[in-house]
Amino acid sequence: MPILRRELPSPSPVLVISLAEPLSLSRPSGDLSTSAVLVGVGRTATLAAHSGTQTVLEAQLSPLSALQLCGVPASDLTDRVVDLAELWDGAAEVVGRIGAAATWAERFHLLDSVLTARAQRGRDVDPVLAGAWQQLLSSRGNLSMSALHDQTGWSRKRLADRFREQVGLTPKSMARLVRFHRAVNLLHQPGHRSLTAIASTCGYYDQAHLNREFRELAGGPPGSYLTGMDADPAAAGMAGI
Repeated sequence: MPILRRELPSPSPVLVISLAEPLSLSRPSGDLSTSAVLVGVGRTATLAAHSGTQTVLEAQLSPLSALQLCGVPASDLTDRVVDLAELWDGAAEVVGRIGAAATWAERFHLLDSVLTARAQRGRDVDPVLAGAWQQLLSSRGNLSMSALHDQTGWSRKRLADRFREQVGLTPKSMARLVRFHRAVNLLHQPGHRSLTAIASTCGYYDQAHLNREFRELAGGPPGSYLTGMDADPAAAGMAGI
């Protein structure tokens, strides 16, 4: 019987390459079984099935990297898992070279070289948008939208449209994911603080607000996450990408 793991929504797209059995991933947009995927930014969790052991190489990417690395708007990847072969010519060769490498250091070096070369050949990121995203990230998701409007000089509609196209979601939705991802990371830390303290640190109104966000984005409250339980009975465990 396959083991199911729930990968939580993240503000970063993730490149995943399997060095053993094919990846079996599922999102509401569809299911996919292949050796290498790009998991797009989104507000939905990803279910990953495996036989009990996995050997994979994962790379967290900037949400602004879709145009540079794949030649497509980030909006084309939102809430999707996409076979890398659909995005990269020669993806199978890259996966094969990484799989054949003798050490993890060599694998990381190969992937870094491939990503660097593709970024250099790809489309440039809008510097205004890049600055707005960095400001949102630096604030850990606790930046007023008016501050982004002031920085970019764009209207609310243009800012939302540009973010959705090149980052994957609107600024408000991305700020929500950044806060949530920080809360998940704090929960993972040894001897983590109380849920009330985490809620305050991450910019939630109160613990009840934090609980609602976990129910919507993780499928259950923080307590269930901590004990490895899930509101979805099909999932045996949960882990943040």
